[in-house]
Amino acid sequence: ITRYKTMRGFHVPRKAGWDTHGLPVELAVERELGLKTKKDIERYGVAKFNEKCRESVWRYKEEWERLTKRVGFWLDLAHPYITYETRYIETLWWIIKEVWGKGFLYKDFKIIPWCPRCQTGLSSHELGQPGAYTKVKEDSIFVRLKIRGKKNESLLVWTTTPWTLPANVAVAVNPVVEYTRFKIGDELVWSAGVPPFDPKGPEPEVLEKVSGGSLIGLAYEPLYPPTFDSGTITPPYRVYGADFVATEEGSGFVHLAPAYGEEDMAAMKQESSGDYPILETVNPDGTIKKGVIAEGKFVKDADAVITEDLKKRKLLFAVLPY
Repeated sequence: ITRYKTMRGFHVPRKAGWDTHGLPVELAVERELGLKTKKDIERYGVAKFNEKCRESVWRYKEEWERLTKRVGFWLDLAHPYITYETRYIETLWWIIKEVWGKGFLYKDFKIIPWCPRCQTGLSSHELGQPGAYTKVKEDSIFVRLKIRGKKNESLLVWTTTPWTLPANVAVAVNPVVEYTRFKIGDELVWSAGVPPFDPKGPEPEVLEKVSGGSLIGLAYEPLYPPTFDSGTITPPYRVYGADFVATEEGSGFVHLAPAYGEEDMAAMKQESSGDYPILETVNPDGTIKKGVIAEGKFVKDADAVITEDLKKRKLLFAVLPY
């Protein structure tokens, strides 16, 4: 808008701004002070830590100003806005209050990237930092979800994040994809593709093929019925249709944990006219909540515990590296 108005001949003040908040600043100060965790910051003193952060943001002020002039970015550097100043913060609160007064704010859940070490949400800018993403090799698992009312018949669900299974509330299928009921020895399993099987054992035998749409509404037995105060409505533990379900990998059945997946939450919102079930099974520090399988363990360490538990209960179908 400001550039458009400038090109239309208006005089538009161009204020420089110092964005003084953010994890990169805090992480740099933590390194300087030798702090490792959020608790270390609290022991050091939040006010003292904030003051150190305030000092650090001005460390490269001259370099930034020199670069701004060098690239020809025309700004009023003498009168910048500074995001930690009370005047700036109060202005933002005033804007939010005006939006609230017009009835444009609502309360809801939102899936965001989360840092368990810092116990705070992460921005897209922070996730763009070098080293934010790395490729790792770990186990993915195929799990049997027993179809309610059927003996020895299961939906085959594939996941790369076993720690999210206690938060499962439903399963998604692609309505236009073809799904097959296979007979493997004495058991029946549903999958979009041929399920992984032991070459030394019986081969999967095709019994029938149906569209994903015809499986919508099918009920299954939950892997981990909530044994803790979830503060939510009872999960449906049913099959829903969702066009984001792909079949290039896995089984074509996607387990939905709306507390920990953006598409999962969108699917549940679409299916619900009001409230929708959300099972929060993880603490802000990334450890599993009390009363949940693998209680107290960090989420990635919980993967092995949950996998072993499913194996003991004969609900683990296969483990494959991913």
